[in-house]
Amino acid sequence: MVSLEDAFLLEVLIFFDPEGHFSDPVKTAKLVFLQRYNYLGGNFNPVYSGIISKLLETAAGRSCRLEMLYLPSQENMQYAKFVADSLRDADGIFLTAIRAGDAPPELEKILNAHPRTICVDNNVGSLGKFRVGTDNYAGGWLAAEKIAASGRKKPLIYGCGDTVFSYSPIFERILGFQDGCRKKLGSFNRAEQLIADEAPPEFHTIFERIKSAFESGNSFDVVFALTDQAAIHVVRALRLLGKRVPEDVAVIGFDGIAEHSPFSELSSVRQNIEEVARSSFAVMEKLLRNELVTGSVLLAPPKFKAGNTLPATI
Repeated sequence: MVSLEDAFLLEVLIFFDPEGHFSDPVKTAKLVFLQRYNYLGGNFNPVYSGIISKLLETAAGRSCRLEMLYLPSQENMQYAKFVADSLRDADGIFLTAIRAGDAPPELEKILNAHPRTICVDNNVGSLGKFRVGTDNYAGGWLAAEKIAASGRKKPLIYGCGDTVFSYSPIFERILGFQDGCRKKLGSFNRAEQLIADEAPPEFHTIFERIKSAFESGNSFDVVFALTDQAAIHVVRALRLLGKRVPEDVAVIGFDGIAEHSPFSELSSVRQNIEEVARSSFAVMEKLLRNELVTGSVLLAPPKFKAGNTLPATI
């Protein structure tokens, strides 16, 4: 039987190398980042790109190598085997929002069984033991606060994309915004003040939707677009329809994805990618040290990115 003294000594030896220095399991760990692919073989979601960049910086600063892999298609069995082998050997796995059925069965089985998997998104249903992402409900509420403070009274929510009805952070943004409007503006009619299109965020689609909203007599003085990409098209559509932005109709987006044109002028709720990356890596460090991580979902508070598409707050 191992005595308490021997158990304590064994624990000490685990965390210290023979020369007496603190042993850092992160520096010797093999970490993998698995992300979704598109038809070009990459993921161009700017939020994910920002988080990945910050994670790579953090890993490099900790002398830890972070391997990048793309989720293979169901048909690419050779690459799927390579990814599966890499995931089996990994000490820890970061991944973007990958849900049941998105990955080949063998990979999904590995991701479900691996004890140290972190999804850098708070999408409900994503694979991974832990989720670290933006507080989208708080982001929607923040948009409502900024709109109310700017003096606008009649907001419209606009969202589009093939995941607009299936991606939980979008629902959370809508819910936070409508609750914020009811608190700050006194009312919000979801049936009249929400437009959602399960269509790509292309200009011609958004133009027709905004045009139809005006023609139907729907009076609004500000648009809350559920992504920055949609917001840019909304701004362009409004101007082509003869509306001044923000004098006639203001616009606020969600993501804060870029500081350069055409996004630099956009007022937006900015996802705190730095905090998401920092918290994700901090959780991984704890897991590698077998420390307790409280809660399976960690939310980073969003920030407001000022621009010229929403009037200055009163």
